Amino acid sequence: MFDFHYDLLTKLYISYLNQDFCEIREICKAFRKDNVFSVVANLCFETVEEMKKEYHPNYWNPNVGILEMFYIATNLVSRFVSPEVDVIYSIEGCDYVELEDLPILYQMGLRSIIPVWNHQNQYGSGNRTNTGLTEKGKQLIELAITLGIAIDLSHANEETFDGIIEVIEKMKKSNKEVIFFASHSNVKTLCDVPRNLTEQQLLAIQRLGGKVGLFSNRNFVLRDALQNGIQIEQLKHAYLEQIRYVEKLFGGLDSIVLSTDDMGWVASSSNDPEFALLSIYPYSQIVQNLSQTLSKVYDEEEIKKLLYKNGIQLFNKRDVIRK
Repeated sequence: MFDFHYDLLTKLYISYLNQDFCEIREICKAFRKDNVFSVVANLCFETVEEMKKEYHPNYWNPNVGILEMFYIATNLVSRFVSPEVDVIYSIEGCDYVELEDLPILYQMGLRSIIPVWNHQNQYGSGNRTNTGLTEKGKQLIELAITLGIAIDLSHANEETFDGIIEVIEKMKKSNKEVIFFASHSNVKTLCDVPRNLTEQQLLAIQRLGGKVGLFSNRNFVLRDALQNGIQIEQLKHAYLEQIRYVEKLFGGLDSIVLSTDDMGWVASSSNDPEFALLSIYPYSQIVQNLSQTLSKVYDEEEIKKLLYKNGIQLFNKRDVIRK
């Protein structure tokens, strides 16, 4: 599987802060040739309060800074992730990334960014705030595209989403190659939560040549699924319906990829066991379990498209992937 969203760099950095790598060793057993063999690996940034609560009291330390955090986390990849796994380094939430940092981060291996998380930052707004892409945000997107860094539209509110799409259109008209996608965003029509996408947004991504990563987090497949105790078979059916809905909207599967945003690792760092229950599928055997669900509707070649072929097509340059 090509997993388009997993917070691997975040978990690696937390393990480094704790100097405890037992859990990450277990997690990384899922990254293997017969399971997840390609992954967009995120180093995540939220509000300071949320990072202290969910990640580690010292996760964000301005005396360390983002460049050193990124260096530490990415260097741990080679220690714990099999060399047969392709890893694309990403930053989720560019709150602490300055424009002058971006070329340095690119040289260090950064190949994808999510400009905003749920809140507002200097570049734009996430789905819990209501302003749009700032002028500095436009500069960030243009610089990232010029460098060859992919743009991930997940978490952007509608105003910021529209602003990013405008910049992407402008850059494409200037004959710039743009890699962009929404890594973990489902269909708002089927599950009306702020982070999911409207039909108009989905079609904008397809029209410009991007991909949509439909993800198997139960509360974004069916609203309040965890709180309402929705059973796993119903959730699997609902996830399949998410895929089928976008397939019908797009007229095919070519613009659809899959992601997990598996939050199980947060359960230990936040002492909140509910995080471990959010994923519909167990990560250690996700290809086997996903294939069983997909086979109810799709043939073998279509399943391959969804699991990895469409993703490889998007990231088709060798220099964007860590081998």
